[in-house]
Amino acid sequence: MKIRLLKKKDIEKIMEIIKEWKKESSIISWDKRKKVEEVLRRSPKTCWVVEINKKIIGFRLVIDDIQNRAWARLTVISKKYRRKGIGSLLIREVDRKLKKMGFRKVYAQTSYKNIASINWHLKSGYRKVTLLRDWYKKGRHGILFIKNLD
Repeated sequence: MKIRLLKKKDIEKIMEIIKEWKKESSIISWDKRKKVEEVLRRSPKTCWVVEINKKIIGFRLVIDDIQNRAWARLTVISKKYRRKGIGSLLIREVDRKLKKMGFRKVYAQTSYKNIASINWHLKSGYRKVTLLRDWYKKGRHGILFIKNLD
């Protein structure tokens, strides 16, 4: 298994993974290639893929800001590879890399209904900060998480 920086040529595979994930997710905004390209353009040193035998099976898109905080925007593992510890390994490794780059905090958010994602973040050392009312759209709330990397 290898974790490496996302490259523009990887976006097509990322979109396939997002399409697969969209079948079970209530999050609408990530179905456009343009959004993934924008994140990669804005933060090329903080977006990663995880590969097995040179096949991309997941990714973590992180946006950095000027206050030395990282915002984990989207983390998805292909369905076939879930529940095998790969996502947890990806989060740990990316957080380690972010710390090495000088980031002190990582923020993440998920739907308040996505129990698997909530538990995954808690297990990965994130703590709940607040409920994000109408975060995704009216009536669709999110939960904000934070992890200190110090």
